[in-house]
Amino acid sequence: MRTLSVPLKVALTGYLFLVGGLAVNIHIQMLEGGIPHPRGLADIPSWNPFLQYWVQLLGIAWLYRLCKERFPSFGYGRSTLLLFAIMATLLQLIIRLPITAGYVNGRAFLFTWAAAYLPDAITLFFSTALVALLASLKPNEPIRRFVMPLGLLVGAILAWKLVGPLAAQFGGIVSGFFPGPRPEAVIPFPYGQTVNRIASVLFIEPTVSCFVIGWLAWNKLSSNRWVWILQFNLLILMLVNRLVDQAIFMAYSTLPPMEAFLSMGQFTFQWILMGLMIPLALGHLKRVSTPVGSVSAVDTEATVQADPYED
Repeated sequence: MRTLSVPLKVALTGYLFLVGGLAVNIHIQMLEGGIPHPRGLADIPSWNPFLQYWVQLLGIAWLYRLCKERFPSFGYGRSTLLLFAIMATLLQLIIRLPITAGYVNGRAFLFTWAAAYLPDAITLFFSTALVALLASLKPNEPIRRFVMPLGLLVGAILAWKLVGPLAAQFGGIVSGFFPGPRPEAVIPFPYGQTVNRIASVLFIEPTVSCFVIGWLAWNKLSSNRWVWILQFNLLILMLVNRLVDQAIFMAYSTLPPMEAFLSMGQFTFQWILMGLMIPLALGHLKRVSTPVGSVSAVDTEATVQADPYED
């Protein structure tokens, strides 16, 4: 196995903080520069959550395959936990969003987490557990090819109509055990530099997750560098729902086309930037990491006020 020298680890950490800061500041600067936040500026169809869940489940199934190729000995339980850990950090449900939104909401951190992000985490766990379960089934060959597609379709419907609503109710119950935000303590938009710094520094959470996905996908997608980058970006955009959100918002927005593109694009662009910069780090690590064994660590076959910095 290959390991990284201490200077290389420090450089990688600094690089990931830089990438995360640049990525999140795309939409921070666009938002503060006058690009409207997409919230409330489109007549989104009622079936949009189903499409979001379905495309995301397809992405999770793709991610599961990459995880399984890296860790073939992982059973159902460990596969589910690995998928959930990667997805929860990628979607910023563990650190960044609860802390940033909690700070904005008068430092009502636990209330904000329970009301806004616990339901998402519960629904996400259902999605990751479902994908791992479907992948672990061993049906007869004639029906095997239909199990995953049909299972994901049913799973998207269940997440939309059953799991998501129940999780939201549960989050509402749990949030009642914590003090809510005091109106005078809520920070109005624009938030100022303190919130900007918190949002920027904590974007390391999804950046590290994105790096882990890139490591999992290394040598597992196309051998063509540019096609690999396109595939990697596609996977990330599926997992974070940027593909669906960008397309649906532009189709149903009340804004002019270019303004609609930029309004939702401020969130899409940050993921594309990471999808371009993470491969640079992975490629560099492949070239310079120090061999200690036979296989490289890179080459081996990781009522709440809505936060306008939340996509």
